[in-house]
Amino acid sequence: MGISLVDANLRCYDTGNFTRNRTYGQNRDLLLASLLPNVSAKGGFYTDSVGQNSSKVYGLGMCRGDSTPDACYRCLNASIHDLVASCPNQKEALSRGGDPHVLHATQIAPFSESSS
Repeated sequence: MGISLVDANLRCYDTGNFTRNRTYGQNRDLLLASLLPNVSAKGGFYTDSVGQNSSKVYGLGMCRGDSTPDACYRCLNASIHDLVASCPNQKEALSRGGDPHVLHATQIAPFSESSS
């Protein structure tokens, strides 16, 4: 279950919900807050996670290589606000739009090494 944000046509999915004032919701808010400044400051790409066990939220934010740090920040900021307003308690959402960026936050660790 996750939150996927990839630019401004917003879609909320019914793959799970959370209570905003509980641990998962607080972790999601912390994750979104950490992605915003770090994606633009670190060359347009950043991954992070917040929390533990079933309340752990993983995230990835990315902007196109030709985006300026300011354009990247503005685009992600607008999408984060849209996500929180339109999908306030869904664990998964998708947004596509004009300015090139990707923001992905999820409860399942998509970035971890596979165990074989």
